[in-house]
Amino acid sequence: MKYVDTNILLRFILKDHPVLSPMARDILKSDECHLLPEVIPEIIYVLRSVYKYQREDIAQAIQRLLPLVVVKEQLLTSLALTYFAQFNLDYVDCILLARNKLYGREVATLDKELEKKLATVPPVSLY
Repeated sequence: MKYVDTNILLRFILKDHPVLSPMARDILKSDECHLLPEVIPEIIYVLRSVYKYQREDIAQAIQRLLPLVVVKEQLLTSLALTYFAQFNLDYVDCILLARNKLYGREVATLDKELEKKLATVPPVSLY
């Protein structure tokens, strides 16, 4: 088991380096790799600010990674990425929204956009 960092995941997503991108692919496919949830916002930040990826493309790229890694609360992460692609919310707000819709957890916020989504997005049934 090993944890993978943002650089490994970015090289895998971007496929932009002749040496490092194949190394990243081999690492992800060779061992049980764990993705810490804290790494995802950094991936999003780099893809948006440096590479000018759109929200939908970022969400799709990270979703394609999920089968290759072990992620704590994978369902929650996947739903948060779906919300990130659909709504103009920060990724952390998407996690809060997903936690609310999956598990019914109350969210206290002063963010008007998040408040609106909490009120209008339907709950997700696990059954």
